[in-house]
Amino acid sequence: MVSQAFTNLVKNARESVTAKLAAEDGFSGQVRVVVTSEDGTVTIRIQDNGVGFPPQRARLFEPYVTNRDSGTGLGLSIVKKIVEEHDGRLELLDAPAFESNKHHGAEVKMTLPTINAEGQRNGS
Repeated sequence: MVSQAFTNLVKNARESVTAKLAAEDGFSGQVRVVVTSEDGTVTIRIQDNGVGFPPQRARLFEPYVTNRDSGTGLGLSIVKKIVEEHDGRLELLDAPAFESNKHHGAEVKMTLPTINAEGQRNGS
């Protein structure tokens, strides 16, 4: 399930970059995945320099809400449910500006507990 969530987030980032490519000549689209681990958690940040999130980004977690021309608006609500079922958190942020680019795209930050040697989630 977490793999499905991760795949959906990377797909969303790629689509955001593709939308900006179509709208802006000379744009160099990028998607980054940054993984860190500390204090019993792993954090996965999916960052892009695409179109970014709308001002009402928290609504994107609601079913059937989307800011795209196509799509069902179910992706982020499903991803959030998967992450929360694994005792994690999902945040929608502005990505840092990529090299020589003033534009801030989107960042999705997924934080999950790690599993200890006994197969239990840390912090449980």
